[in-house]
Amino acid sequence: MTSGPAPVPAGRPAGAPPGLLPLLYLLAFVVMADSRVIATVLPQIAGDLDATVAGVGAAMTAYLIAYGTFQLAWGPLADRTGPMRVIATVAIAFAPVLALTAFVPTLEALVGMRLLAGAVAAAFFPLALATVGYLIPYEDRHQAVAMLLGAVAAGQVMGATLGGLMAEVIDWRAMYVVDGVLMALLVVPLWRMRGATPAPERPGGSPFAAHRRLLGNGRAVVLYVAVLVEGALFFGGTAYIGALLREVYGLSYYAIGLILALDGVAILVASRSVAALGRRFGENRLIAGGGVVMGLAYLAVLAAPGWGAVVPALVALGAGFSLCHSTFQIRATELAPTARGTAISLFAFSLFLGSGAGTAALGALVETQGYDALLVVCGVGLVVLGLVAPRSTEIRQPTPEASAATPGGG
Repeated sequence: MTSGPAPVPAGRPAGAPPGLLPLLYLLAFVVMADSRVIATVLPQIAGDLDATVAGVGAAMTAYLIAYGTFQLAWGPLADRTGPMRVIATVAIAFAPVLALTAFVPTLEALVGMRLLAGAVAAAFFPLALATVGYLIPYEDRHQAVAMLLGAVAAGQVMGATLGGLMAEVIDWRAMYVVDGVLMALLVVPLWRMRGATPAPERPGGSPFAAHRRLLGNGRAVVLYVAVLVEGALFFGGTAYIGALLREVYGLSYYAIGLILALDGVAILVASRSVAALGRRFGENRLIAGGGVVMGLAYLAVLAAPGWGAVVPALVALGAGFSLCHSTFQIRATELAPTARGTAISLFAFSLFLGSGAGTAALGALVETQGYDALLVVCGVGLVVLGLVAPRSTEIRQPTPEASAATPGGG
């Protein structure tokens, strides 16, 4: 088997090899489809494994914490060997991990498998972003990042709708078999693309030196804190919307899957407009508008007189997330042009650390105070984030001339 495309030398980005970006979009699609299933069928899993809703929430927390923590390893490794080489190698383990999840006999086993899945999946989306950063010039990068976010949204839609349908017709376990097969189909194409990105720097000291440099950058720290809060409130809150629809409104799992898919559809549609909206209104307004819209969407769910009113709120929630988060992602690609793997992995670590902690904390809040308290905390918190984050997370954007002169490009 050939090694695929020759490594791209450091310098101004020259564009991605043919077929690479669609392959990364497919990878993001499958990873997100897997991550979405539990939220859709959480009550069924709880009944099957003789656990509580909050107990099964621990499986989601395990995935998110592992996903975030392992960024600290995959990022520096990608900066030494090239992001695509890490993606292609780690992909080999992901398919069997997904398939084996279908056979877990206990809650503890489910938590363990989701921990493994999170650790492996951590190598994919952030390093796909790093790949885009190395290969796509900054002025064209908004569209590529928006397409990646669109693939994530499409995966959300499939994970929610197909997961809900399979839970009704077969069992919640069937979706993990499907995800495992889809991932297996990507292993060989990814391996052939493993040489598509460069190893921009090979530091001789500690592999965590780049982490220390980034954490000494005040703007980087503020961006990481902002995305941590976003993850806690967006992902932590949406993890329990399916349970709310089941317990408060008595909907079927298939109906819940369709409704939860709507925020993914909204992300998918809004992601197609992010580049144009960014040029027209500027990045700061996208972050502000996205944060406020997400917050108001949660408060609209709180005020909803029936499940029908939840539908437009979830659409608004997804659209707001697309505007806010994609702009955070763009800024993260420029935090460290010669160590993008580390910079974006720290970004993802913050997002999923927040998501895991938020899922756990909000699950405890639901158990003690109910769903209304969750909706208030998420709604108010995201409005505040939208008002505070735009200027505090600004990153100097490179000119084309500066990009050409910067090692690693972009």
